[in-house]
Amino acid sequence: MNWFLVGLAYAGLFAFGLVDNVRGPVFPDLLREYGLSDMVGGFFFLVASGASLVNNLVLYRWIERVGAYRTTQVYSVVQAVGLVIIGWSTNYAVTLLGSVVLGASMGGLGISVNLLVAQGASYDRRRQALSGLHCMFGISSLFSPLVVTQFYHHGFDWHAVMGWVAVAPLAVACFSLLAKPEDRLPHRAAERLAHESGVKAPWMMGLFFGSMGAFYVIAEISISTRLVLFSRREWAYEIDAANGLLSLFFLGLFLGRLAAAVFRLPWRSSTILKVSTAVGLVFYILGITVHPVWLALTGFPLSVFYPCLIAMVNEEQGVHAGYITSWCITLQSFGVMVMHFVLGGLTDAFGLGNALWVGPLVLALVLIFLGGKPTIAPTSEGR
Repeated sequence: MNWFLVGLAYAGLFAFGLVDNVRGPVFPDLLREYGLSDMVGGFFFLVASGASLVNNLVLYRWIERVGAYRTTQVYSVVQAVGLVIIGWSTNYAVTLLGSVVLGASMGGLGISVNLLVAQGASYDRRRQALSGLHCMFGISSLFSPLVVTQFYHHGFDWHAVMGWVAVAPLAVACFSLLAKPEDRLPHRAAERLAHESGVKAPWMMGLFFGSMGAFYVIAEISISTRLVLFSRREWAYEIDAANGLLSLFFLGLFLGRLAAAVFRLPWRSSTILKVSTAVGLVFYILGITVHPVWLALTGFPLSVFYPCLIAMVNEEQGVHAGYITSWCITLQSFGVMVMHFVLGGLTDAFGLGNALWVGPLVLALVLIFLGGKPTIAPTSEGR
């Protein structure tokens, strides 16, 4: 185990989660200040996802040259710059500019931290290490609404929240300077050898795993970015109570991933994914139709999905795991970009409660994908 690389990945995703999930609690105030509709306001998220997508289309080859360690350093600084631009913005156009910069950084960090763990963790502990990595996202996500609430209680506005949160990625960049590890991606040599031997990169498996990752992330982010707005608008919650529901959602993500990191689950990854998705689908429907607390509780069953999916990629796809991971990050960026646009439009047309049915729809699609996984022979287009 290379503990420095794993620690840097953990710190990077902690900051990533904090930054990503303060946007949801401040979103209602952003709409109010600029007098925006849900659809127009959704561009705050949409342009970030678009920048992440464009960034990821070219990033993987760039990482091959500079390495995951250097990528994490650079994009942590870029992330801080994006936050400062948003914090200092005086109109919506400048806010969107900062969101573009922020989105590009998040796309890069989403790939680099997963590759740092793949590089630093031993094979037999990789699934636990990945669960621990995404547990850090859960921890920071849990604190995000609490951070916003504390800033508001002390008289700061949403601009100050976005500006001060820039301290987190800057701290990661400083931490990365404590050591200079050998910056390499060990799977790249294996991929080149496989290519020279006539083994093709499994683009079909990249599309399969990437689509599932995109559908899951759409479901998760539709909750994390809209739960506060949904509970305040549809159920007349006060800001503290609404942020409390969001904290409960992130607590579920954290506790589930913590359990998966500490204990080795005895079931196959595919079985865990099916159970996680099915229970999450039921909770999501109850959250829309019965009470928003069920939306908050959806974090518990969904918590193990993403780290388990990435672990499944590493277990089954061998030398092409890095290639397929980049597919996952790229397609989820595209999916989230489309989700924000569609969700904003559906909200304006039919109301937020009806628009949130996008979440159960994509979870149902995940179950369909899990029931029809393609099989590729390792000797031709597989590992």
